[in-house]
Amino acid sequence: MKSTLWILILVCSVGLGLPASAETIHVEKDGSGDFTVIQAAVDAASDGDIIMIGPGRFDDYETDPQWGDFRVWVRDDKSLTFQGAGPEETIIGPSEYPGDFRGWGIYSSSSMMTIQIKGIRFENLDRLAVGLNSQDAVVENCKFFNCYAPLEFLGTNSVIISGCQFNDSMEPVTRAIFCRTQSVRIFDVEILGCRLGIMCDGGTNDIGVSNCVIDGEGVGRIGVYFDNCGGSISGCEFKNLVVEGFEVTAGKDIVISDSTFENIPGTENSLGRALGLYGGDSFVLVGNEFSSSETCVFLSSPFDQFSAHGNHFFRDEGNNGYFIKTNDSWTHWEEHWDFSNNYWGTTDIEEISQWIFDGNDSNETTMFVDFLPLADGPVATEKTTLDDLKALYR
Repeated sequence: MKSTLWILILVCSVGLGLPASAETIHVEKDGSGDFTVIQAAVDAASDGDIIMIGPGRFDDYETDPQWGDFRVWVRDDKSLTFQGAGPEETIIGPSEYPGDFRGWGIYSSSSMMTIQIKGIRFENLDRLAVGLNSQDAVVENCKFFNCYAPLEFLGTNSVIISGCQFNDSMEPVTRAIFCRTQSVRIFDVEILGCRLGIMCDGGTNDIGVSNCVIDGEGVGRIGVYFDNCGGSISGCEFKNLVVEGFEVTAGKDIVISDSTFENIPGTENSLGRALGLYGGDSFVLVGNEFSSSETCVFLSSPFDQFSAHGNHFFRDEGNNGYFIKTNDSWTHWEEHWDFSNNYWGTTDIEEISQWIFDGNDSNETTMFVDFLPLADGPVATEKTTLDDLKALYR
């Protein structure tokens, strides 16, 4: 079994451009490895090496007077793989949350390397759990608990995040995943109780988010936010978020498909929106289901191209929820939104129209929603939830 594991690790390393002659360095708390401190292994490692980290809590750190306490700082131009014994066995971070905004987990300061992090739990880090400026990055099968800002990528070429869980990120401002990269792939990820799940900016049009669960647990405000970015979201669950499931500002080409948006109630001062759309190049919405939200879709600014077909819209009848609300102060030009061939839980055109706010309801806006013809009934979708995916491997 161990031989098979090492073959897989080496194959993956070669595929990412790591040297095939990589050596393995062992870090063990009990002294049975090459080092007992991760930073010592990093300093001794060469380009392409694999650092195997055994069970235990690793909280040794070096203090930078200006920036804080670093558990691991990769300073040199060398690609490294950090392989833990599993997120329940290998833990980086203190046993309690310090709250002085000085705690870092793994940080890289060079843009010429590939960093892979697998099978590690990051805990109680009050600055950045993982901050990478590397050329390419992989984070796989890791857990982040009680970390102020779990994952941050700046200037990275490509990022792959898979099989990870994020839980209870700390107040007051935090996001589970922040990416300013050329290419992003996030899949099979659970984000629980974080104020902002995933944020991407920087102009990329190559984002893929799939088979993820983003549950705000009644405290998270926004599930996914694209700022001047584009890409696809598919097979995801957005639920129990306070303000928005998905928000885009000045977006590029975006496709959202086969996903569910549920229970986004809003606050006394903020409208609850499953989708908050603030303009961009193109937007396609297909095969999704919206339910129990104050507003299923809020339309603020136009896209060059827009279509929403084959979706299920179920408004929150108990709270007089809207299917769609348009910008009530849009008077720049007449804008039409294509929402034909969707299912609204009813075929009563007057009832549907009653809960769509557009230019037919107010002279203050020149946005209009075209929702005819209707779909005759529920539309077949191809949703794949995280539980469905896990079942394939049982």
